Amino acid sequence: MLDYKVPRIEQADEEELTYFALFSYCDPVAFKDAVLESKWKKAMDEEIAAIERNNSCELIELSKGKKTIGVKWVYKTKLKENEEVDKYKARLAAKGYKQEFRVDYQEVFSPVARHDTIRLVISLATQNSWPVFQLDVKSAFLHGDLDEFRMKDDNPVNTLIDAGMKLARNPEGKKVNSTLYKQMVGSLMYLTAIRPDIMHVVSLISRYMESSKEMHLLAAKIILRYLKGTVEYGLFYKNGEKSNMFGFTDNDFARALDDRKSTSGYVFIMGTVAISWSSRKQPTMTLSTIEVEFVAATSCACQAIWLQRILEECHFK
Repeated sequence: MLDYKVPRIEQADEEELTYFALFSYCDPVAFKDAVLESKWKKAMDEEIAAIERNNSCELIELSKGKKTIGVKWVYKTKLKENEEVDKYKARLAAKGYKQEFRVDYQEVFSPVARHDTIRLVISLATQNSWPVFQLDVKSAFLHGDLDEFRMKDDNPVNTLIDAGMKLARNPEGKKVNSTLYKQMVGSLMYLTAIRPDIMHVVSLISRYMESSKEMHLLAAKIILRYLKGTVEYGLFYKNGEKSNMFGFTDNDFARALDDRKSTSGYVFIMGTVAISWSSRKQPTMTLSTIEVEFVAATSCACQAIWLQRILEECHFK
């Protein structure tokens, strides 16, 4: 949005001043506004350059009987912790809301594959002795190490969380550096792609990204100390051993102190290794342990159906 200049401000009434005050720092909502400002033009140029560099799209002729899905620029001013401007970001997004039910509603436009799919394909490759090739792709995700979090000299621990520790949204204690906490949680969430043993606790501490306190930071540090003592843990895909896929699911009942919602979890194993896992708070409030079981079982069944379809696409039954 343009930076408006108010002519003869001494004669402007209170309503006009309020209007300009409300919108002077808003992000633009339309391309025609953003293109007039150099900072947003630079952000859009960087986005286009990234798309071309990563070969995210390809220009082709429109197939007969098909229709195009438009795109829209989304603008966002990123702020530092002290509310100063960090950078200006522009993203080119597809207008998925223009898809029609029973026509192209089920089509999904995503530039990345799910970790579950990658692990499933790797498991099939090891069972059938297929060659596997690795492609490194530059990612914007934040990676960190123990030196950045000033924990290099901390002793490792054998448990992921203290037995008596109860996390809540507003515990007693002072606030911590929210940027540091988000960096720690973000790095841990990325690590859950190969460490199912930390999935539950990482899901737990990620609930307090916007209201992190000393207790939450302590829980995150305990996880890092656990990882320091278990760096040799990981996923081992055994070559040549064929096996069926099977899954397990479990849950708790109203253990979340903030809203008394329950948590569901599942894990699917093929051969000797886990290929898919999850631990997350249930979206609805359940009133009995039986209802909790049904919600957890439904989530697990949906994932099982999805994995089965992936296997069918790979011509495995």
